[in-house]
Amino acid sequence: ATGKKVDSGEIYTKGIRNLTEEDVAYAAALNCTIKLIGMGSVEDGKVSASVSPMLIEKSCPLSGVEDVFNAVIVRGNMCDTLMFYGRGAGKLPTASAVVADIIDCVKHLSARKYLSWDDAGISYIEDHTHDTLRLYVRLFADVDRAEVRAEAEKLFGEIKVLGRNGEDKGELAFITPYAFEYELTEKLSRLGGCKIVSTMRLLD
Repeated sequence: ATGKKVDSGEIYTKGIRNLTEEDVAYAAALNCTIKLIGMGSVEDGKVSASVSPMLIEKSCPLSGVEDVFNAVIVRGNMCDTLMFYGRGAGKLPTASAVVADIIDCVKHLSARKYLSWDDAGISYIEDHTHDTLRLYVRLFADVDRAEVRAEAEKLFGEIKVLGRNGEDKGELAFITPYAFEYELTEKLSRLGGCKIVSTMRLLD
């Protein structure tokens, strides 16, 4: 997409292994779903890229992508927002892709197709902690939950506290305001009297 080679090891990645039913319930209470999202953008000559589970509002078309379907959203300064959606797995879609590749090879038996990318260099990838975003946070208070909430409000300013059916005693989930991720992480490290069990980005 950028014409430069990006080492996948330099891209921030976070899987879904630590997600729980409680996180899904809080997402539903927020009228959101959780999806594993790969994102990339170019600004000021640097690439910001990440793969992580994210909270997505149900009004966003990506929230309804299920089963073997995949979707890609492209945002441009002229074209606005475009979405490409279709089957990404299954025997027939896979067979179609394989046959298309074979046909492409046969059609170009006497020609060579060249693909190349320039070396990007280490400084080409932006540190993911410099992304401006909101975080979903779920924690358990070792002390009184009200005290932890008050301390969180003192650190972050206005937070959106979430609720769910069957909420455990001492459990607190909230959405932070917008900030650089490194600032949010640093403030979470200063939040005493609790154990943070889950954090997740919100897709805007």
